[in-house]
Amino acid sequence: FYDQNRLAYSEYFDDSSRLNSRIYYTQSGEPVLTFRYHGGPDNQAILSLIMLYHQHQHLQFDDMDQLMAYFLDCLAQADPDPRFYSDREDVAVVPFQLMKQPAKRYIILHSTFTTNAKRDGEFYPYVKKIAHMTDKLTGIISSTTAEAEDVHARIPGTQSYTVPVSYIPNRQFAKAFSTANRTPGQIIAVARVTKLKQLDHIINIAIMLHQKLPEVDLKIYGYEDSTSDAKTVNHLHQMIKDQQADDYIHFCGYVQDLTEVYEDADVLALTSQFEGFSMAILEALSHGCPVVSYDINYGPGEMVESGVNGELVAADDIRSMYEKLLALLTNEDLLKTYSWQSMIPLNQFSEDSVKADWLKVIEGV
Repeated sequence: FYDQNRLAYSEYFDDSSRLNSRIYYTQSGEPVLTFRYHGGPDNQAILSLIMLYHQHQHLQFDDMDQLMAYFLDCLAQADPDPRFYSDREDVAVVPFQLMKQPAKRYIILHSTFTTNAKRDGEFYPYVKKIAHMTDKLTGIISSTTAEAEDVHARIPGTQSYTVPVSYIPNRQFAKAFSTANRTPGQIIAVARVTKLKQLDHIINIAIMLHQKLPEVDLKIYGYEDSTSDAKTVNHLHQMIKDQQADDYIHFCGYVQDLTEVYEDADVLALTSQFEGFSMAILEALSHGCPVVSYDINYGPGEMVESGVNGELVAADDIRSMYEKLLALLTNEDLLKTYSWQSMIPLNQFSEDSVKADWLKVIEGV
């Protein structure tokens, strides 16, 4: 196999057409890295040995984790103050544990660290590994203060930091939002179409609202995850069809830039079981779009302040969500107030504030 007219790697197969080895070459054409395989179930190649020629040494590794650990050790050895930040737990957690060279190592959590987003919930498998290797870690970085506190309570052996996964540009705080061009009754939901997001809740709420307010329209933006959650996708579409709600409930798919969507809608609704952060809430509020959300872990409670820029209701309380949305959509002055005040609770998510959070990590404060 060639890359830019240079031999990149070669593959060798046995008499049964099963992959036996893959050899990678240097730019000068010298073999440098060899992967050996043996046959597994359904003729799948299983990695059995990795051989590396490096610094005039022939080295052997049992798996990719060992090879990655060696690579990180080489980087650490060549740096007077090595630091590694991993937001890919499947790639770096085990190599961090296997490293031999001293280095500062940070794990960045981009989702909940327990399966139910509760402090006392069950650890995800990779978090179990993290909990048993705190002597190898300098810190764990969470996207919200609440999760950082929960992580510290459950994994006390390392420093717990909060660094939001997203930020609002400083210039956005000076922007004045107008409600004049917003579409009356326009509700939006921004979420992947999966069971976790509980979009059936907001669909049912929109149906109830439409009976009182015919102008109510719900637009759902996000991937329809038909490959991994086809049951949910099909169920939601059937719900809308059965209720003859196709005219005012729409699946709009993934849209890369939602600026116009946020600045057109009256309100964003979030009905998830839990979130790792909820960038949708931050984005909506940063464009003057009020939010009504379940008060769930993690994120909504740190961005939405009831009576200021939206409303928080108890998790899974469909009736309360309906009542809050109805009260908001029938009170134009309140909508304007929430829109004008949308950024008030968000100073901790400003560009400058998030920079300061990162500096605390970097400087070890």
